[in-house]
Amino acid sequence: MIVLAFSDSHGTTYSIDEAMEREKNVNAIVFCGDIARDADYIRETYPHIPLYAVRGNNDYFCTDPYLLLPELAGVRLYITHGHRERVKFGYHELVSQCRLKDCLLCIFGHTHIPVSEECDGVYLVNPGSIRSSRGTYARIELSDGTFHSEIRCIAE
Repeated sequence: MIVLAFSDSHGTTYSIDEAMEREKNVNAIVFCGDIARDADYIRETYPHIPLYAVRGNNDYFCTDPYLLLPELAGVRLYITHGHRERVKFGYHELVSQCRLKDCLLCIFGHTHIPVSEECDGVYLVNPGSIRSSRGTYARIELSDGTFHSEIRCIAE
Protein backbone atom coordinates (compact mmCIF):
# COMPACT_ATOMS: atom_id res chain seq x y z
CA MET A 1 0.00 0.00 0.00
CA ILE A 2 1.36 3.41 -1.02
CA VAL A 3 0.48 6.42 1.16
CA LEU A 4 1.48 10.00 0.38
CA ALA A 5 1.66 12.40 3.31
CA PHE A 6 1.39 16.17 2.95
CA SER A 7 1.41 18.95 5.51
CA ASP A 8 1.46 22.72 5.77
CA SER A 9 0.45 23.47 2.19
CA HIS A 10 -0.95 26.88 3.17
CA GLY A 11 -2.93 27.19 -0.07
CA THR A 12 -0.37 25.72 -2.46
CA THR A 13 -2.39 22.95 -4.08
CA TYR A 14 -0.40 22.89 -7.33
CA SER A 15 2.47 21.28 -5.40
CA ILE A 16 0.13 18.55 -4.20
CA ASP A 17 -0.95 17.97 -7.80
CA GLU A 18 2.67 17.78 -8.92
CA ALA A 19 3.50 15.17 -6.27
CA MET A 20 0.38 13.16 -7.16
CA GLU A 21 1.34 13.22 -10.83
CA ARG A 22 4.83 11.90 -10.04
CA GLU A 23 3.68 9.06 -7.82
CA LYS A 24 1.84 6.07 -9.21
CA ASN A 25 -0.62 3.70 -7.56
CA VAL A 26 -1.33 5.87 -4.52
CA ASN A 27 -3.73 4.03 -2.20
CA ALA A 28 -4.25 6.71 0.45
CA ILE A 29 -3.38 10.31 1.27
CA VAL A 30 -2.59 11.75 4.69
CA PHE A 31 -2.97 15.50 5.18
CA CYS A 32 -1.55 16.81 8.46
CA GLY A 33 -3.25 20.18 8.45
CA ASP A 34 -2.65 23.83 7.60
CA ILE A 35 -4.80 24.69 5.53
CA ALA A 36 -8.14 22.82 5.72
CA ARG A 37 -9.39 24.10 2.36
CA ASP A 38 -6.44 22.24 0.82
CA ALA A 39 -7.77 19.01 2.34
CA ASP A 40 -11.13 19.87 0.75
CA TYR A 41 -9.30 20.35 -2.56
CA ILE A 42 -7.75 16.89 -2.22
CA ARG A 43 -11.19 15.38 -1.47
CA GLU A 44 -12.66 16.99 -4.59
CA THR A 45 -9.73 16.37 -6.93
CA TYR A 46 -8.92 12.80 -5.88
CA PRO A 47 -12.28 11.40 -4.69
CA HIS A 48 -11.25 7.82 -5.49
CA ILE A 49 -8.33 7.92 -3.00
CA PRO A 50 -9.09 7.69 0.74
CA LEU A 51 -8.00 10.82 2.61
CA TYR A 52 -7.00 10.92 6.28
CA ALA A 53 -6.99 14.63 7.19
CA VAL A 54 -6.47 16.35 10.52
CA ARG A 55 -6.74 20.00 11.40
CA GLY A 56 -3.75 22.21 12.10
CA ASN A 57 -3.18 25.24 14.26
CA ASN A 58 -4.34 27.54 11.42
CA ASP A 59 -7.54 25.58 10.67
CA TYR A 60 -10.06 27.61 12.68
CA PHE A 61 -13.38 26.68 11.05
CA CYS A 62 -12.59 23.08 10.22
CA THR A 63 -14.53 19.92 11.00
CA ASP A 64 -11.56 17.58 10.59
CA PRO A 65 -10.41 16.05 13.90
CA TYR A 66 -7.14 16.88 15.65
CA LEU A 67 -6.16 13.22 15.75
CA LEU A 68 -6.75 10.10 13.66
CA LEU A 69 -5.77 6.54 14.58
CA PRO A 70 -6.39 4.42 11.47
CA GLU A 71 -4.95 0.98 10.84
CA LEU A 72 -3.62 0.53 7.31
CA ALA A 73 -2.06 -2.69 6.05
CA GLY A 74 -1.69 -3.93 9.62
CA VAL A 75 0.04 -0.75 10.88
CA ARG A 76 -1.67 1.48 13.44
CA LEU A 77 -1.01 5.14 12.64
CA TYR A 78 -1.05 8.23 14.83
CA ILE A 79 -1.90 11.19 12.56
CA THR A 80 -1.79 14.71 13.97
CA HIS A 81 -0.64 18.20 13.04
CA GLY A 82 1.65 18.25 16.06
CA HIS A 83 0.95 21.64 17.61
CA ARG A 84 -1.06 20.12 20.46
CA GLU A 85 1.88 17.79 21.21
CA ARG A 86 4.27 20.79 21.09
CA VAL A 87 6.57 19.21 18.48
CA LYS A 88 8.50 22.45 18.01
CA PHE A 89 9.92 21.82 21.49
CA GLY A 90 10.84 18.17 20.94
CA TYR A 91 9.15 14.83 20.40
CA HIS A 92 8.68 13.65 23.99
CA GLU A 93 4.93 14.38 24.18
CA LEU A 94 4.33 13.03 20.67
CA VAL A 95 6.14 9.77 21.37
CA SER A 96 4.37 9.44 24.71
CA GLN A 97 0.95 9.84 23.06
CA CYS A 98 1.85 7.32 20.35
CA ARG A 99 2.80 4.77 22.98
CA LEU A 100 -0.44 5.38 24.91
CA LYS A 101 -2.42 4.76 21.72
CA ASP A 102 -0.30 1.71 20.75
CA CYS A 103 0.97 3.33 17.53
CA LEU A 104 4.42 2.58 16.13
CA LEU A 105 4.15 5.00 13.19
CA CYS A 106 3.37 8.69 13.63
CA ILE A 107 2.71 11.14 10.80
CA PHE A 108 2.71 14.80 11.81
CA GLY A 109 3.50 18.30 10.55
CA HIS A 110 3.66 21.81 12.04
CA THR A 111 7.46 22.36 11.99
CA HIS A 112 7.80 22.47 8.17
CA ILE A 113 10.95 20.36 8.65
CA PRO A 114 10.96 16.91 7.01
CA VAL A 115 11.70 14.02 9.36
CA SER A 116 11.82 10.26 8.84
CA GLU A 117 13.41 8.67 11.89
CA GLU A 118 12.91 6.35 14.85
CA CYS A 119 12.58 7.97 18.27
CA ASP A 120 12.32 5.84 21.43
CA GLY A 121 10.61 2.97 19.65
CA VAL A 122 8.20 5.10 17.58
CA TYR A 123 8.84 5.91 13.93
CA LEU A 124 8.21 9.58 13.21
CA VAL A 125 7.40 10.95 9.76
CA ASN A 126 6.99 14.66 9.13
CA PRO A 127 6.56 15.37 5.42
CA GLY A 128 7.78 18.93 5.94
CA SER A 129 5.94 21.57 3.95
CA ILE A 130 4.64 20.93 0.45
CA ARG A 131 4.53 24.75 0.14
CA SER A 132 8.20 25.41 0.88
CA SER A 133 10.60 26.35 -1.90
CA ARG A 134 11.65 22.70 -2.12
CA GLY A 135 8.12 21.32 -1.62
CA THR A 136 8.62 18.16 0.44
CA TYR A 137 6.23 15.27 1.09
CA ALA A 138 6.50 11.70 2.39
CA ARG A 139 5.97 8.46 0.48
CA ILE A 140 5.20 5.60 2.85
CA GLU A 141 4.92 1.95 1.83
CA LEU A 142 2.90 -0.25 4.20
CA SER A 143 2.61 -4.01 3.90
CA ASP A 144 1.63 -6.76 6.35
CA GLY A 145 2.39 -4.76 9.48
CA THR A 146 5.65 -3.26 8.20
CA PHE A 147 6.45 0.11 6.68
CA HIS A 148 9.13 2.14 4.93
CA SER A 149 9.08 5.91 4.52
CA GLU A 150 10.97 8.28 2.30
CA ILE A 151 10.97 12.08 2.13
CA ARG A 152 10.65 13.34 -1.43
CA CYS A 153 11.02 16.77 -2.95
CA ILE A 154 8.98 18.13 -5.85
CA ALA A 155 11.92 20.31 -6.93
CA GLU A 156 14.00 17.27 -7.90
